[in-house]
Amino acid sequence: MTIHSSDNIQIEHLLDIVKIIIPPQKNAKKIHQLGFWLAYWLIYFVFFYLIFCNLLNGLLLNQQGTNWCLIGVIVLFVTGILYWLFRGFLVLKVLLWKIAGREIYEINAHELKITKSVFGIRQSKRIPKTDIKDILAAKPIAFPFGILNLKFTTFNLPLTGPVFVTRKENKTIFLGLGLNLQQAERIKAAIKEQLQSENT
Repeated sequence: MTIHSSDNIQIEHLLDIVKIIIPPQKNAKKIHQLGFWLAYWLIYFVFFYLIFCNLLNGLLLNQQGTNWCLIGVIVLFVTGILYWLFRGFLVLKVLLWKIAGREIYEINAHELKITKSVFGIRQSKRIPKTDIKDILAAKPIAFPFGILNLKFTTFNLPLTGPVFVTRKENKTIFLGLGLNLQQAERIKAAIKEQLQSENT
């Protein structure tokens, strides 16, 4: 057994299997940044939710027949609340992943097994070698976030990892959320090398 460990990534060579372990990427600055944004998100959510409830109650009390103004206001506020909930969900997901997210890849000459877990909740997926079209290391897909459009509070939230596993049915699996491109290149090289081996 050979173990290579650097940049908080562990690569183990076990006979005909390569095992890559990526522990939580606990970056204190990023965790505090995401936590602060979530606090801001919660305050705004409660504020606009209360405004919406008061406005809706007032319009319902004065309703006479079909009130298109009421319907328009409801649609506008519900759309805004759903969008705000979606943004909060994205940030919360990344925050929890940074605190407790863990990935394990087990690769042999025939398949890639991916196991992701958060707080002990696991999900595994096996991808046959014949189903893999390519493995790339690229800049992750990110979404801009900020507080009141203040420049010093703006940050890009990665929604995917920088390792792209493209499958033959044109589906893509993203690995390594929170890793940088240098780490992604190491993981890509290790996976490709093992998949291309002829060991049985």
